[in-house]
Amino acid sequence: TSLSGMNADRVVTTVGKKSKQHDPTVLGAVIINLQQTQHDNACTLRIFAKIDEVMMRLLDKLSLTLPADIPNYRDDQFTFTLPYNEEGFLDRSRSMVLCLEPDSTVMVTDGPYKGCVGIVQSPNREGHIKIQISVELKASVRAPFVVTLGKWWLREAELGTIPRLPVIPCPPKPDTTN
Repeated sequence: TSLSGMNADRVVTTVGKKSKQHDPTVLGAVIINLQQTQHDNACTLRIFAKIDEVMMRLLDKLSLTLPADIPNYRDDQFTFTLPYNEEGFLDRSRSMVLCLEPDSTVMVTDGPYKGCVGIVQSPNREGHIKIQISVELKASVRAPFVVTLGKWWLREAELGTIPRLPVIPCPPKPDTTN
């Protein structure tokens, strides 16, 4: 994240605050970024570098290697067969096809937008999936809101490392023709 006013900023600010209060369960926040951020003063360790370079050095220092079976996610891939059930929970005995092509519909499974239906937009410059959801502000007043599904979620979902998917295909509407 760029730490520029997003909700993710709380990761750094909350941990930084607890660390400064000498909470024994918290070591502090680490920021790795090429640019200075507004939260640099809240971190315990600040590294000015590219995250990929730092992580490769850390893997080397820990004598670890990247697993060879990381799925090869392509920016032009929009359909995924995942080991999850129809409610989005991990179930290695089942499989779900999740289509994230532009204009397909999905439903948010958790968080403040749980149950909201979203329309998949074109990916952003980095290939992350944008989803426009309609949020109820007041009774009968809805507003469109765009959320981003990081493409890393798709890799992790293919590996089955996430307990629940953040979005699932929209359930079919019941047939009311009878």
